[in-house]
Amino acid sequence: GRVMRSFSWRIKGKDIKFECPQVVGILNLTPDSFYASSRSATPEEALSRAKKMIDDGADMLDIGAESTRPGSALVDEAEEGRRLFPALEMIRKALPDVLVSIDTRRANIAEKALELGADVINDVSALSDPAMARVAAKFGAGFILMHSPRDLASGQNAEISTAEVRAFLDEKTAELVKAGLPVDCVV
Repeated sequence: GRVMRSFSWRIKGKDIKFECPQVVGILNLTPDSFYASSRSATPEEALSRAKKMIDDGADMLDIGAESTRPGSALVDEAEEGRRLFPALEMIRKALPDVLVSIDTRRANIAEKALELGADVINDVSALSDPAMARVAAKFGAGFILMHSPRDLASGQNAEISTAEVRAFLDEKTAELVKAGLPVDCVV
């Protein structure tokens, strides 16, 4: 069998130690996300789903208000905030000790979400917003960095080597560190 290694992740100045696989509950505040059962139309529905996910064993919540499904329509920043912030406030108030990540490609959305108590930025666009690294560093946020070399909505499927992915992630991690985010905040 495979041996599990412990892992430590620095989030807002605290070292969170993981000794086993972690389950992340995905909450999509969108009408068009890939997985229909992850969608929540209202903040109240999002809170209800979040509580159920935690009760069912989720260790962390990831909340997104813009679908990244291939072919999905991108939403403007105001609409993303309108969907996200009321639900985040309710969830943070009801579940103050649960790790919450925000799935966004926009630094302004990430900054407001961190101010409202989010812990982690999940940037599927890999720093497409030049201000994202600065925002992450300002809060010492946990940061989930994804390999995303192409337009999110296109759904392009190209042959990419492991070496190319590693080089891309190394480059983006260096950008975060240069902005002042400790490397142990990045996964």
